[in-house]
Amino acid sequence: MKSLFFVPLGLLLLVGCSNKPAVNTFETANPVAVINRVEYKEVIMDDDREDWIVVTEIRRAKTKDGYERVQVFVKNMKDYWVRFRYRFNWQDENGMVVVDPDNDKWTTRTLSSGDDEVLTAVAPKKTCADFKIRLKYITSQEDE
Repeated sequence: MKSLFFVPLGLLLLVGCSNKPAVNTFETANPVAVINRVEYKEVIMDDDREDWIVVTEIRRAKTKDGYERVQVFVKNMKDYWVRFRYRFNWQDENGMVVVDPDNDKWTTRTLSSGDDEVLTAVAPKKTCADFKIRLKYITSQEDE
């Protein structure tokens, strides 16, 4: 008789635990900012993770002292937490990679279901003309 009570209770706990909270967002209805949106292309090498994080927008501006600044807006499209790493690589006007030893490491982020985040970077030199952002999905503790 006791086991009959625990089966529905166990199912109820499983159903309750499987629902991950989504993130609700609110923003200005009539924005006044002048935004410089950047067209971009994607190169997906990992078909399994094609839609785990979506780049929704890329913005570009100059800092007051003349350096390129970019903001990459990403959103978790899964119904579970997603951990990932990212790194910006900068290039000069000839397409050559600009080495930036201060920012050469990957940065780790975690996004809950439906959450979004802005990944921001400032070019290491005023000669930087373009950039790439690289995203890597973290699959387990071994990948850290």
